[in-house]
Amino acid sequence: MIQNEPVLLSIVIVNFNGERFLSACFDSIRSITTCPFEIILIDNASSDNSIELIRNDYPDIHLLQSEQNLGFAAGNNIGVMAARGRYILLLNNDTILLSDPKIGCEILNIQAEIGALGARMLDEGHRETASCGYFPAPHRLVFYSSMLFMPANDERVLVPVDWVQGSFLLMRRNDYIEIGGMDEKYFMYGEDVDLCRRIVANKFKVIFCKKLSYLHFGGYNPYRWIQIYRGFKRYHQKFSSCPVRLLAYLILNLGLFSRLLVYQILILFKPNSKEIRQFLDGVYHG
Repeated sequence: MIQNEPVLLSIVIVNFNGERFLSACFDSIRSITTCPFEIILIDNASSDNSIELIRNDYPDIHLLQSEQNLGFAAGNNIGVMAARGRYILLLNNDTILLSDPKIGCEILNIQAEIGALGARMLDEGHRETASCGYFPAPHRLVFYSSMLFMPANDERVLVPVDWVQGSFLLMRRNDYIEIGGMDEKYFMYGEDVDLCRRIVANKFKVIFCKKLSYLHFGGYNPYRWIQIYRGFKRYHQKFSSCPVRLLAYLILNLGLFSRLLVYQILILFKPNSKEIRQFLDGVYHG
């Protein structure tokens, strides 16, 4: 993308040691996006060869480097502030676009009441998996999966939902800025739910769009449960009344304590498990 060329869509990617995913992500964007676009990558102090890959193979990407890991929310905010497009697509580094995001831009252009669009998410086996959900009321915190929602049986192309995942989240740049962007007190997990809550509070709709799709590699890491726990505590601290907040805290603490017991037992049988030790270190020292 030439610096002075008009841009309709700014694709913002936060990266931390994601070198193995980047080429496939960038190539999919280039091959499928038909509107004028730019790619902005915020690197959160990666220790792999992400920077070298971008500089050598993708010099047209707008690279912003941080000397420390700022987290997902802060990284996206930096990227959006640097964006030139009318629309912004927050996109995970471990994704492959399967449909043209121009479709989403056209929907946002026509339907002013829509504040954010999400997309159909496929895993690496090309199986559809949940990419939107309900707001985390206390009863939904008992089982994380009860927060997730797959509108497969809904005949509508555009389905109103509470929130869509930040791995693919399309908005107007002005709307993102006006509602204050992502809350940087979330390091990772929960910031997309918080953002969508504020979008809805500003009288916009959050929409799951069946015309848009992407592949998300993702991955399981026990340490993520600590970040989910902290994220949902932050959410209820901001948005819930005192009784609801206390109930949410109770359920979250019980859930974390249960996992802690399980991993304490597992570490006896798998003392060299890096993932389990990361979880325990995060609980005790995070």
